[in-house]
Amino acid sequence: MRKISLFISSILIFVLTFIYLHQKTQIYVYAYKLNENHSMLNKLVDERDYFLYNFTREISLDRLSEWAENNDFSPPEKEKVLALNLKERKQPIGENRFASLLKRFLKFPAGSSTALAEER
Repeated sequence: MRKISLFISSILIFVLTFIYLHQKTQIYVYAYKLNENHSMLNKLVDERDYFLYNFTREISLDRLSEWAENNDFSPPEKEKVLALNLKERKQPIGENRFASLLKRFLKFPAGSSTALAEER
């Protein structure tokens, strides 16, 4: 009996350690992706500032207004947001509740993600 409880407790400790290690690894993966996104954002903001500075330096507001009048330019009346993959995902009725909690805890992918943006 004592050997069985020692074996079960060692397996339990291993599983808990494995889950903890998995979560720590996911944190590092997300931190790496976030850092990569921040560097891309900073690069794009720098490019935007560079182009905006050159644009305002080269083109005056009078020339821009004149171009808008000559070309019948009108700004869009309504802001549009593009929404992709708006299908609602329904959970199967017969799915095991323990399995769904385990999937949520371990962050297993549950199929394609849906876009949450809607058109205004």
